[in-house]
Amino acid sequence: MRSLTFGLIALALSGLNAASVSAQKGKARDDAERYGWTEDLPAAMKEAKRTNKPVVVILRCIP
Repeated sequence: MRSLTFGLIALALSGLNAASVSAQKGKARDDAERYGWTEDLPAAMKEAKRTNKPVVVILRCIP
């Protein structure tokens, strides 16, 4: 009985974690559109030249 309870709790928590990650990805996409962020460096350089604005490059390791 104890292992069944533990299994159900673990299953419920894993579902909550998946929903949280999904919501964060949606928010990141919304922020990128709102602020003009892009992962395409050549396109960002062209846009910066066109608008006479600087480019900020952030290098990070995403597993």
